Amino acid sequence: MRISPRYRLSATLALVCLVSLSGDVQSADLITNGGFESGSFAGWTVATEFSGTSYDNNATAPASDFYIQADSFTTPVSGLATLGPASGNSFALADSTTAGANVLIQNFTVPLGTIALNLSFDMFTYDWYGFGATGTSLSYLDDPNQHVRVDLLKVTSPDFSTDPADVILNIFDGLQTNTDPPTWQTYNQDLLAFVTPGSTYRLRFGAVDNQFVLNMGVDNVSVIAVPEPSTFLLGSLAGLTIYVLRTRRLYTSVRTFPD
Repeated sequence: MRISPRYRLSATLALVCLVSLSGDVQSADLITNGGFESGSFAGWTVATEFSGTSYDNNATAPASDFYIQADSFTTPVSGLATLGPASGNSFALADSTTAGANVLIQNFTVPLGTIALNLSFDMFTYDWYGFGATGTSLSYLDDPNQHVRVDLLKVTSPDFSTDPADVILNIFDGLQTNTDPPTWQTYNQDLLAFVTPGSTYRLRFGAVDNQFVLNMGVDNVSVIAVPEPSTFLLGSLAGLTIYVLRTRRLYTSVRTFPD
């Protein structure tokens, strides 16, 4: 009894293709416009609160917000030095000429059957005041308060809340080590243990400053969900197995001869 090498190779390749499809094709990015390549904040919510008095005694107008930054190496309102995108053509940048707090938020829903959920993003911070992180809230009225934070929030959480009842997971809180120019750093966080498939959450990037200008750059944000193997895939594998067994029996009946 012998199986044709050509048949054996075909069956093996078909099995490999089906198994590989289970891991890659069905994975989904739950974040829209995570690289800001639309040139806008499409898919995101931006909220800001700021003082009416500039850091330089109103020599420049009070301003504090998240902005879309392209290849320019000058910040949009403070006119200070900054980086280009981590990749692509655009990124989000918090910039200010006055004390303020800025948040960048996107809601996402975890699909039912998710078996892996990974957050990834690129970020840089540059504190022009230069005395390090201070404060814990996202209110510029709390003095002193100079830091950035990244949080996974309940879907009902207010934009600026840092109440433990609203924050499911704090992913970053503080400032990166100042380098001139600043450098992009990549962050990864497994979120699966902190979520319930089928539920909706908020991903928040926040910056607050009331000492002097604080820049926060955000790029390449993704939340990749990997589902359990689909019914279709399992059915396909089962069908292929049955086909292999039946074909083997048929081939054996044709190629087996009496002594």
